[in-house]
Amino acid sequence: VLRPYSKLAERRGVALSVRDLEIAERRLGSEVAEVFDLDPEAIAWTITRTILADREPVAVMRDVVRPGVSLPPERRLRSAIEAGGMVLDVLLEHGVAIAFAVTRVRPLLVAGRERVGRALGVQGTTAVLELEEIMHLASGEAVQHSSDTFAPGGIDLQVRRNLDVAAPAPLVRAVGRA
Repeated sequence: VLRPYSKLAERRGVALSVRDLEIAERRLGSEVAEVFDLDPEAIAWTITRTILADREPVAVMRDVVRPGVSLPPERRLRSAIEAGGMVLDVLLEHGVAIAFAVTRVRPLLVAGRERVGRALGVQGTTAVLELEEIMHLASGEAVQHSSDTFAPGGIDLQVRRNLDVAAPAPLVRAVGRA
């Protein structure tokens, strides 16, 4: 089920806050431009920040919203993010019809001297998880690209898989057998 991290934290009773928030219009660059099938020089809103859970750093997040996707005014966007909201929260509240996400999970080694390592407060070299997620409309068009790096213990990740069937077959007992 696609849920913003803010809703997962809320269910666990964890208060989210933000530091080092930057909201800026930046060029896409080649990697994100490929996701959106746009020119790398195209300009898009980019939101970067460090997420704190109960005042402890748990993630460094970078979201890029497809050029042309409607967002609230920058002041309202900033206020929503500073209150612990996710870009997905903002998009949904602003009427963007997100239908599904594709997420790639990668383990990374982060050194404490690197920007992400410093933001997460890691010591030495530490294993972290990076989730690269692309949000799509029902048409398949990508509207948001995020790269989230989580500190150890910063996310409780579960993967559920199922067979592609409409409904499970009913169990049938043979008559006269136990």
